[in-house]
Formats: sequence, structure tokens, C-alpha cells
Amino acid sequence: MPLSHRSPTLRPDRLRRGNTLHRLAKGWVVASFLGLVFSARGDSPSATTLAVLDAWFAAQKNLQTWSAEVHQTRWLPTFTQPLTSTGHVWVALPDRFRWELGRPAQTIAIRSPSDLVLLYPRLRRAERYPLKASATAPWREALALLEAGFPTRRETLLERFDVREPIRTNDLYLLVLTPRHPATRKLLTGISIHLDSRTYSLAGTEVTFADGMRMRSDFVDAVSNPTVENSLFEPDIDPTYKVTQPLGP
Repeated sequence: MPLSHRSPTLRPDRLRRGNTLHRLAKGWVVASFLGLVFSARGDSPSATTLAVLDAWFAAQKNLQTWSAEVHQTRWLPTFTQPLTSTGHVWVALPDRFRWELGRPAQTIAIRSPSDLVLLYPRLRRAERYPLKASATAPWREALALLEAGFPTRRETLLERFDVREPIRTNDLYLLVLTPRHPATRKLLTGISIHLDSRTYSLAGTEVTFADGMRMRSDFVDAVSNPTVENSLFEPDIDPTYKVTQPLGP
């Protein structure tokens, strides 16, 4: 599989039509983004929870750009072994990012203020997902989480997610967020966030989906406020690409 450094073992009894490279790639990338950006609401978080959240937001107060290497592991119900990949992510606050998976990049996602574009260079295909269209489908509700970028305010975070008591292990804090909106829960059931306990910088995420899929992303060699060229956030779609809008306007 192009997205994996391992060849997964298929279980024929559970394999379904539609588990194509296209579907795997799209799920891989969208899951990754949902794990990177948050908005969330909880019921009476503890003092410890509030202190960790406030320290996290304070650490991002002067953040304008961010980049990191990413190591990903993805568990699918139809595979007996996980899929793995490496890549890189660039973020420009408040509403732009570029995510590449594979070396060379086999899947690229670029988020602008108005849409999310997924590129598949080997297949010469591009998919465009408008973010501002008015709709209530679960995928749009989930993608709405992208609007907040890296969270900067406690109130905004607590509007959409329940936040469990942080767990500290070694040099990391683990925060578990549960979506409160019913439409969002149709797509994903939880997001686990790993923060460096000394700097409160983002160290990793894990997203659990309603269909049983799990995605873990570990970020290494992260750099705060690097110089990021605007061209990184402009999709390079030449005439050889077939461009579609899979989920409509």
C-alpha cells in the first residue's frame, strides 16, 4: 500500500467493497487534521483540568506558524495490522495548513479559509471540500472543528467538547476530548491530545472514529514560528489533474 511502510494482512471475511486506495488516503488525511485542530464544551471541569488548558493556551499565545515531522499509525477494522506512514505538517494561524504523507508525498491536504483540498499526485486527482457551505452533514460538522485552528481560548474549547481530567505520564499530559454535538459523534467519538508537560506544546494526537478506526499522530522536531512561504498553502493543480467535489456544494 503506498500509504504504508508495511503491507497489511487483509481479513477477507471483513473486507468490503470500497476499501480502495482513494478511500484509505482520504480517511487517513481527514483523520489527521481532525486530530490537529480543536474546538470543544464540558461540564464543570476540575481546577487541574482548567490549569492545564490555560497553560496550553498560554503557550500558543504568540504562535503564528508551526511545523513538525509526523509519524502516523492507523488501525482499521478490516486490517489485522496497522498502517504506518511519515510526513510533514505546516500550520499558519488562524486558518491555513498543509499536510503531506509519504516520501515523496503521496497524499497532500491544503486548508485555506474557504476550502480543504486533497491532492493525490500519483493518481493525478484532486478533491475539493468547501468549508463554508451551509449544511448539517456529520462530515461538515467535523470539518467545522478546523475553523478554530490551534485553540487559544478556554471558553471556545469547552463549548463543543467534554474534557476529562488530565493524566500525566512521564513528560506528557494526556487530555481526552469527547464531542458533544450529535452530528460530530456520528463521525468521531473522541480525540486524545498529548502535550509536553514542560512546554505544553503539541506532542501527539489520537482520533477514535465511530466505525472503530483509530489514528495516532506523533509529532517530532516541531518548530514554533518558522518562516513558511505562502505558496505552501496554494494547491498546485496542473491540467493533468482530475478535480472533483465528492460531497457536493
